[in-house]
Amino acid sequence: MKDNIIITEMNNTKYFICMTNGQIECLDTYENSDIGSIYVGIVENIIIGINASFVRFKTDTEGYLDSKDFNTNCILNNTNTNKLRQGDLVLVQVQNDPIKTKQAKLTCNISLSGKYVALTLGKRGIGASRKIASIRKDDIKIHLKDYIRNNDNFNFNNYGIVIRTEAGKADVTNEMIIEDLIETYEKLENIITLAKMRSKFTVLYQKSETDFYNDKILKMIHFMEQHSISDFEIITDQNDIYYLYKNDFENIKLWNDHTSLAVLYGLDSKIKEIFGRKVWLKSGGFLIIEHTEAMEVIDVNSGKDINKKNLVFQTNMEAIEESFRQIRLRNLSGMIMIDIINTPDKDEKTALINKIKELCIKDPVQTNFIDITGLDIVEITRKKS
Repeated sequence: MKDNIIITEMNNTKYFICMTNGQIECLDTYENSDIGSIYVGIVENIIIGINASFVRFKTDTEGYLDSKDFNTNCILNNTNTNKLRQGDLVLVQVQNDPIKTKQAKLTCNISLSGKYVALTLGKRGIGASRKIASIRKDDIKIHLKDYIRNNDNFNFNNYGIVIRTEAGKADVTNEMIIEDLIETYEKLENIITLAKMRSKFTVLYQKSETDFYNDKILKMIHFMEQHSISDFEIITDQNDIYYLYKNDFENIKLWNDHTSLAVLYGLDSKIKEIFGRKVWLKSGGFLIIEHTEAMEVIDVNSGKDINKKNLVFQTNMEAIEESFRQIRLRNLSGMIMIDIINTPDKDEKTALINKIKELCIKDPVQTNFIDITGLDIVEITRKKS
């Protein structure tokens, strides 16, 4: 079966899916979201004990602002102190939408992304996507530093710069990246200037529906590229998506058959399988995936007679690959523990570690391998997305 990126709609939610060998390997959805929106908020309460503040950024909505995500550049009212106080007007950006009993997570490290770079207020230095080759990454950094050093018209002292994955493509020149940097800088500076003249609850910036689509399609394409898959099509039965991108992607196709893509690929049942508590492995073993308040836990079970030669190692290797697939599909984040089958063989453990590190690099979201404990528990952390 041909590898495809599928964009379709089910239950009023748009799905963006990478299918390889008939299996879902990467999945994202689009629903109305406030993530990335920038507001003028008012500090309602400061809780010293938890180093956090509660900021009302809409008439009916409060958010949580951790003290580590606060910087003095975002206090908008006249003040003689650099400390945040109750009643202060403050520039905030939504990092995460509210979930169940948790309020929206806010930050004062205001960030804006262009096509090739992202700027963040309150940070310093130049970073880059780890998916860009080292030689190319160093070359871009040198050109950006030279440009910043030799142009007094722009003050980047309060900004951190991140070079995005798109900048590493062969047809992207340093001049294109610098042009994107200037455009993004001017947009962010304009937002900050306007904020000082606006009242509480003013929306200064919101990502458009197209912005979200761009992010999700690029995420799918990067996944394919990261896994060395170049021969794929983007198939959609959504007219708005097709006509929006038909001039950007030569490999995009409009599906207009009477059978929907969801039915054609059996997406409903495949997605339900993904989110089950128990996940079967081809070897006969299985994973049990549990969510706790502190961490995500994945327990690996052999399901067979583990006295067979190499079965422990083979099951662990298969379990690690499937665990990373499940982490990616379920978008698990924070601390993740994978309880593998005990393996005393040092060479096997080294091979497992190398596989884990390889899978961390290939994950579209920043994922870090920490260690394998003495009890054979794999510790990783994954950034929220």
